[in-house]
Amino acid sequence: MEKEGLTAAGLVAEYARYGEAQEQPVDLTEWYGNRSRDTHDLFHVLTGYGRDALGEDCLLAFSHSQDPSMGMIFIAYGGGMEVKKELSGTIPVFSAIRQGQKLGKAAKCIAHHDIEKLLVMSLDDAREFLNIGEPTLYRKALEMCRNRGIDPYAVAAQAPT
Repeated sequence: MEKEGLTAAGLVAEYARYGEAQEQPVDLTEWYGNRSRDTHDLFHVLTGYGRDALGEDCLLAFSHSQDPSMGMIFIAYGGGMEVKKELSGTIPVFSAIRQGQKLGKAAKCIAHHDIEKLLVMSLDDAREFLNIGEPTLYRKALEMCRNRGIDPYAVAAQAPT
């Protein structure tokens, strides 16, 4: 999180740009939505998926398997189409996204666990406890990009707003 400059407060501020942020949730549904928003970056750390476009797509597929949402999986594969447009050849974009789905299904539901207890565990112990597998195809895709001189963070990148 330090390497990427991530904070929960920053995530809340970004979320507030698109809707009314409230200090206290109105009901448990809103509480759960806020928890999902606030733990997104934790999911990046736990899964090993980066904040590059393919990493976000894989994480959305993982998250879909944890808490099914047709919108989430649609965005994951739609984003994958955008990434694939920029990457020719055999880079396993859709295989990596599908693997994200499978890893999410195999893992324990992260949202059902005490996040504070997970935070005091070592990363390896937390991954083992939650049964989070290795994102091998995502890492292979990143390696293939770098070997071709492609910056994964520049693929399907949007101009800052």
